[in-house]
Amino acid sequence: MVAPTRLLKRTWPVFFSGFGSLTEVQKQTLQPLLAGRNTVVSAPAASGKTEAVFAPMLERMLHFKVFDQPGYGLVYVAPTRALVNDIYERLRDKLPRLGIELARRTGDRKDRVGSEPSGVLLTTPESLDSLLSRKRDLWGPRLGVILDELHMVDGSPRGDQLRVLLRRLALAEGAPALRFAAMSATFSDPAAVAGRYFPVESVVIQESQRGMRLHRVKELLDIPDLMNSFGWRKLLVFANTRAATEQTARDLRVIWPGQRICVHHGSIDRAERLEAEAALREWKSGICVATSTLEVGIDIGDVDAVLLVDLPTTVAAFSQRVARGSRRRDTMEVVVRIASESDEAAFHLLMGALEANDQPCLQPEPDPSVAVQQLFSLFYGRREGLALDELTELLLPLVTASRLELILLHLTSLGLVKHTRGRYFPSTEMLDLGERGLIHSNIPDTRERQVVDADSGHPLASLSMNANTGETVFLAGRHWTVVEASQSRITVRLTAGRAEGDIRFRKRSTRSPFARYLPPELGA
Repeated sequence: MVAPTRLLKRTWPVFFSGFGSLTEVQKQTLQPLLAGRNTVVSAPAASGKTEAVFAPMLERMLHFKVFDQPGYGLVYVAPTRALVNDIYERLRDKLPRLGIELARRTGDRKDRVGSEPSGVLLTTPESLDSLLSRKRDLWGPRLGVILDELHMVDGSPRGDQLRVLLRRLALAEGAPALRFAAMSATFSDPAAVAGRYFPVESVVIQESQRGMRLHRVKELLDIPDLMNSFGWRKLLVFANTRAATEQTARDLRVIWPGQRICVHHGSIDRAERLEAEAALREWKSGICVATSTLEVGIDIGDVDAVLLVDLPTTVAAFSQRVARGSRRRDTMEVVVRIASESDEAAFHLLMGALEANDQPCLQPEPDPSVAVQQLFSLFYGRREGLALDELTELLLPLVTASRLELILLHLTSLGLVKHTRGRYFPSTEMLDLGERGLIHSNIPDTRERQVVDADSGHPLASLSMNANTGETVFLAGRHWTVVEASQSRITVRLTAGRAEGDIRFRKRSTRSPFARYLPPELGA
């Protein structure tokens, strides 16, 4: 057997010299990816999946001089901006040593895309959508695609969007030769899930080798005693909603120093989230309360235990969350709050499914509104128009030809699409939506106001909430007094001492922003 150091003669010093040997998943992934086979990797957190995929894919590309040719040679797509930023930090010192440029493109990190892009691009589905419709010549003749934490978008409008984006890459004029890899800690059926995005040729599965020790509590008041009993100093707490996250942080302030509690969820401003991540890495003791935003592999350092104040609704989410703690130990320390009979019943169902490895992999029904969104994106980039058969081929994963004709007819009646000489064209109104950047996201509509710290001027969050001047609110784990409130902005000032403040999150819409453009027959 050829030694990995010889197989990875360029990338071994960069990715593995500090470790000396490969993990099991890295050993299993090496051969299929070096051979150029489309591979899906399912392995626990902290098993080295990132290196397992990047190193052999880059090695193969360097061998074939992919990065000597114009255009990006590798695009990495992650479900969250935070994960893109985390991977960027992990690669930014490594890739220059290989002579490879690194860029990222997200809603809040827009590295310049020059006239001659090259190297590796890190992005999200929404930003990939924007690039595909705005810049056609970004991709080299050979393109590797890495899909990270695929389970987080599969079965959702964002997953439907990603399926079509990959199809657009594959079917474009002068399309690059594509090679794929997907990875996640929690695939129920890796081949079936990844197979919705690319033809799977190789599957690497590694089950968790770590045991789990479960602790049950009824009240948060029990947490300090439990931490003292086991010598835990850092705790990661998961709740299912933003409101529950803030409520938990407020309750914990009664029993734990407030300056050692941080909060992490999607409504909090990026700078605040980064500060929470840094605190968790640097604190010797502390508690972070989060939603699923910390479920994936963002670097938060070593955490002694994970507390679930709410039970997640799937085995996949449970497995992801509990694996975030005790990463340097053979046993995961997991605390579950069971506060009611319904919690007890849900807990037994979840544990039974986990023990039986019962994670049903159902074929999700595509959301037809994503076909509308993709039509907008396609037309914005193809103003010369598209024929019905071209559109049918591109949108095949989402709608049948007859449904697509219904959608196009309805969009024409709304004045968004024009039909002339057998081709469909965008109207000025549709192009205006594209110019305003409103056509690339399938994340549900939210009417949110920016919350700003009056003293520093720094944004704290963007949320839908009612607030009046003089009231006290609880946000990002702290109490704030509302200084001024308008329709678009709420200015707050940190409240000294203890105070009673409401947590006022409105429930987010689950309706796609493009559902309103669907014909009545398809659920408009």
